[in-house]
Amino acid sequence: MIDSNALQRAPKLAALLAAAAVSSFSAGGVARAAETLPQAATVSVFATGLNNPRGLKFGPDGNLYVAEGGTGGADSTAGQCEQVVAPIGPYKGSRTGARVSRIDRNGARTTAADNFPSSQTSAGSGGLVSGVADVAFVGDTMYALLAGAGCSHGVTNFPNGIARIHRDGTWEVIADLGAYQRVHPVAHSEPDDFEPDGSWYGLVEARGALYAVEPNHGEIDVVAPQSGAISRLIDVSATQGHIVPAAIAYHHGAFYIGNLNPFPIVQGSSKIYRVTLDGKISIVAEGFTTVLGVAFDTLGRMYVLENTTGNPFPTPGTGRVVRVKASGEIEVIASGLSLPTAMTFGPDGALYVSNVGFGPPPVGLGQVVKIQLADSSWLLPTSATISSGISGVRYTTDLTLANTGDTEAAYTVRFLGHDIDGRSGPAQGFTLAAGKSVTYQDVVSSVFGLSNTYGAILVTASTPALTVYGQVLAQTPSGHVGQGFPAVSGSDYVRPGQARSLLAIREDSRARTNVVLANATAASLDVSLTLVSEAGAALGTALVSLPPLGMKQINGVARALGASGAVTGARLVVATPTTDGAFAAMASVIENDSGDARTILPR
Repeated sequence: MIDSNALQRAPKLAALLAAAAVSSFSAGGVARAAETLPQAATVSVFATGLNNPRGLKFGPDGNLYVAEGGTGGADSTAGQCEQVVAPIGPYKGSRTGARVSRIDRNGARTTAADNFPSSQTSAGSGGLVSGVADVAFVGDTMYALLAGAGCSHGVTNFPNGIARIHRDGTWEVIADLGAYQRVHPVAHSEPDDFEPDGSWYGLVEARGALYAVEPNHGEIDVVAPQSGAISRLIDVSATQGHIVPAAIAYHHGAFYIGNLNPFPIVQGSSKIYRVTLDGKISIVAEGFTTVLGVAFDTLGRMYVLENTTGNPFPTPGTGRVVRVKASGEIEVIASGLSLPTAMTFGPDGALYVSNVGFGPPPVGLGQVVKIQLADSSWLLPTSATISSGISGVRYTTDLTLANTGDTEAAYTVRFLGHDIDGRSGPAQGFTLAAGKSVTYQDVVSSVFGLSNTYGAILVTASTPALTVYGQVLAQTPSGHVGQGFPAVSGSDYVRPGQARSLLAIREDSRARTNVVLANATAASLDVSLTLVSEAGAALGTALVSLPPLGMKQINGVARALGASGAVTGARLVVATPTTDGAFAAMASVIENDSGDARTILPR
């Protein structure tokens, strides 16, 4: 169960839940979300056959482990202990209805551990199921967070808590979180919305300990995995009230929690909070709705999972994943999800989301959805097919791709042109088998059917396991010369606050230097250029504007920036003042007599 108070206010919620399935962050201030246009991402169903899938993590063996709420139960403990108040209660439960599933790299499901307690709310409130809420790893050992157990959930002799799962699939409860809550109540629980055994939701490992978040009471508790000792990191309710904290992530020495809030849903009312290791809490981002997941990518950017948007109650098909930009705006990464409940990043850089995570009767209908981000892309800064260039030189470009992964790659190749908005450039789609490579000779002509033009090329793929390389070939009167360079992606882009240098810039009687700038974003971007001599003196500066996915070539860059006389051994500092900007840069030092070119990449 996610939030009892919400369900009490919405007795017809069950009808809404019955529909089926999927049709560098700074904590220095509060980011207020303002939505921007969706970003491209590839969404696919990775695994099926799950029962109320919840939290999920990749294990040290490379497999994905998914906590499942399970199938509920029919056992009642009415008259034996304190019950959850109507209309949510009384619960009915089972000692063996939930499990943890193992998903291999091909999406095949097997059971990692089972026979965990599972319970469900009253029929009048929709029969919503709880069981195993989340999993986490400490070293090679997996731990499960139990949320469907406890006497108030119709399950006797099995408390809500933390279970250690052994390699053979057997398990044991090491920490009784329900008992801890009864002895250590929070400051501001809701009497008409109270779960005696808690409704635990998220579990993460940090510095060798386990941290569990509980939405109904509003707390984060710490469990020592060896001894099972429990302590409290923070009583969220003491300062924030009944905000229903559910999602939790650990990033760069602090916890980030997202809250669901009571129902009816108020669009934009959920927040992301930062909680330090000594229990201090602050708001870092707001303007979200029904947050059930928080995650960070390798570049430190924050992603938020919203269960429902644009509706007053949980509604299938309205969940989405958004990304927080440095400006505080949000980008929609994927939408149309059906009651998603958790997400995690995989080792392949994709997001994995538990989908169709609750609502009657989703037994066997739960999914894991894979969201391959548009960041699985590569930008080749320049390419050309020119029949007669300077001094009659003929230029062509060969594009080579290699699939270094173990699954087939689907990819799109788009020609972005030069000095224009590249977003509408011509594109072609291809597939490449695992372990294979392919070369498109004279790619601008052979793939796109173009002639006498040049520009950048964008490759977007379903997997990050591609290597992309370009080679410009020049046929001169004295023979052929070539220049090779890798495509750019991810951490190789120049971003705000990350000025880089192109070294060995030269402009004299023997050689000249051309520079290429390519915008990696779908928004206009400014690039600052500063030419610095060997002695450290500034020789010239310029500010260059690039259209969305636009490319610009600056020939004879030293002269273009105002330098006079012979220039040797200079460096060109490239940077961007544009918030959320990212661009690729490269220089070519070209010998005047032979036409031979050397590639210089930013450092």
